[in-house]
Amino acid sequence: MALVIADRVRETTSSIGTGTLTLTGAYSGFQPFSVLGTGNTTYYAIIDPTGGAWEVGIGTYTAAGNTLSRDTVLSSSNTGALVVFGVGTKDVICTQPSERNVYVVGTSVTAENGATVPNTLLANSAIVFGATSQALGSTVSTLSGLTSVAATNLSGALTGTVGATTATTGAFTILTATSDSTFSSLGALAISKGATGDRPLTPVTSMVRYNTTINEFEGYSGASPAWKSIGGSALSNDTATASNLYPVFAAATTGTAQNLYTSNALYLYKPSTGELSVKAPRASNGIVVNSATISSDYTIATGDNGMSAGPVSVGSGITVTVSSGSVWTVI
Repeated sequence: MALVIADRVRETTSSIGTGTLTLTGAYSGFQPFSVLGTGNTTYYAIIDPTGGAWEVGIGTYTAAGNTLSRDTVLSSSNTGALVVFGVGTKDVICTQPSERNVYVVGTSVTAENGATVPNTLLANSAIVFGATSQALGSTVSTLSGLTSVAATNLSGALTGTVGATTATTGAFTILTATSDSTFSSLGALAISKGATGDRPLTPVTSMVRYNTTINEFEGYSGASPAWKSIGGSALSNDTATASNLYPVFAAATTGTAQNLYTSNALYLYKPSTGELSVKAPRASNGIVVNSATISSDYTIATGDNGMSAGPVSVGSGITVTVSSGSVWTVI
């Protein structure tokens, strides 16, 4: 079924009421509705020259019985509803209603009364992007040969691979992906960059940028500090952990450490007590230094011995406990 319009189509009918019209023949010099083809729809107008009633709408022509249905009323003398036609002969013509009128003013296509222009009505038209002409009338999924697009808003679905059969470059206000995204080129991805003062005024979590002030990649987490280095390690002051930890060493003395190292059980530190355990402490300048005053309680555990370079005094209220079998030597 298709919408078909033909010139000089005019017949009469004696049908009454609001139902399907039975057509009774064409006027002299006019064509019958049969030229539209059975099963096709068309725009019609019905005029009662005696009572003045009229109706404009969309109907379907059927060859069997030479009938025209009244499927959709676009306008009528009955305030836009089906007209109840009385007895007498009425004229039925194929027309172009104003409600579906499309015309060109200058270089603009105008559709009357808020009507839309379906792509199928533009099958012989084209839209030009730069030097590339893309025919309309069907779903456009790619823009072959197009090398650049500058746009502030793109509505609807955009399919295809950017950089292949679609645009290789583009200036977009917002490019939004609602699913997982893949960048599979063998080159690199350039992200936003700027100084610390150029950070977004209203950042949201997951934002990533390159900070040219500190020459580091950074991301926004919302937690303090809100902007964090990406690729480096954050430092924190821990004095509560009671288990041995592996001290970490950086492969740099400034900037952001890219590589961190530990020495496993050969070098251990207990934050809660400040104890440092090493396999073989070595003073590279030949001097091992200890305080001349013991200022906190300490217990030399069973299996350990202690040694201090004296004289050493024990602070007021301070206790040094030497476990059974252990020795504290002051030299």
